[in-house]
Amino acid sequence: MASRRRRRRCNGGSPRPPGEPPTPAGAQTRADAALQIAPDNADAQLLRGYALAGLQDVDTAVSTLTTALDLNPLRPDAYVNVGVLEVARGNVDKAEAAFSIALQRDPHSVRAALALATLYAGELGGDPTSK
Repeated sequence: MASRRRRRRCNGGSPRPPGEPPTPAGAQTRADAALQIAPDNADAQLLRGYALAGLQDVDTAVSTLTTALDLNPLRPDAYVNVGVLEVARGNVDKAEAAFSIALQRDPHSVRAALALATLYAGELGGDPTSK
């Protein structure tokens, strides 16, 4: 029973029914509730940004993720996600910058390296290994 009470406290008092997967809308609701309490919480900003991306609100997602990175610039995963969203908006230069920063923060980030390589391959007009 104690764990159930703890669970309700952590997620705003509205636990998902067992077996129901999380949704972007639910994540946004939880992030918004956390940000009401602590507006400078970088993790809540990240969750909200990811949720907005899942809801296809790309412009607001980029803005929210950028706010999260202003609060905590050491999150390479957030830079990768900003880069992916910038590609979706057609901002290749901004995407390249975001992927490069992610690699500076974590040189072993496979996601950042793959995203940057994919971006370069697309700019070259195809798969550079096929030539």
